[in-house]
Amino acid sequence: MAIRSLTAPSRRRYKRPMITRFFVWLENFVDSFPLNRPEKPAAKPLAFAWHYTRPFLPLLVASILFSTAIAFIEVYLFAFV
Repeated sequence: MAIRSLTAPSRRRYKRPMITRFFVWLENFVDSFPLNRPEKPAAKPLAFAWHYTRPFLPLLVASILFSTAIAFIEVYLFAFV
């Protein structure tokens, strides 16, 4: 007869779902509260938008490329119908 420990039973390490890990990565991609004081954005609307979009440029480019690739694949598949 084995003697059981009085401590809590060992738990399996919880593995978060892939979508949760993706959102955690996405939230940590750009530092929301940088230590140094941010520079003042431009007054013009497009320059203002570009100032706040700049940190996300790699994500935007990847999104544009994937969307374009998916659109081409979809059009290619519809050619068979």
